[in-house]
Amino acid sequence: MTRQSVLVLSLIAIALTSTPGKAGQRQTEAQLKALIPGATVDGKMADGGRGFVVTYHPDGRLSGKSGSARDEGRWEIVSNQICFQWSQWRGAKRICLFLEKDGDGLYSSYFEDGIPSASGRYTQ
Repeated sequence: MTRQSVLVLSLIAIALTSTPGKAGQRQTEAQLKALIPGATVDGKMADGGRGFVVTYHPDGRLSGKSGSARDEGRWEIVSNQICFQWSQWRGAKRICLFLEKDGDGLYSSYFEDGIPSASGRYTQ
């Protein structure tokens, strides 16, 4: 293999493994603070595809609907995660998730152990 071939293969390997700002990148605290306040998410749960719409109000309130069900709660950003607690949904327990960018306005959320939670489109 020539030196030029090795260089080309090395550059391809780097391009395939390092994608800053691209799909699959876990969002930082700064990115979450720019994305979440005031955002509305139109998404689906990973465990069965139930649809939902959630709004992250700038004052830390959270409102959502899934079918005819509605709930409210609170949210905050802590250590590169979006944390929230619904008054009824998810057992009214505090949950923190990592968010990964999948594409233009599309994101997926994951529990700390990497299990998918949901995916959806975030709009302001």
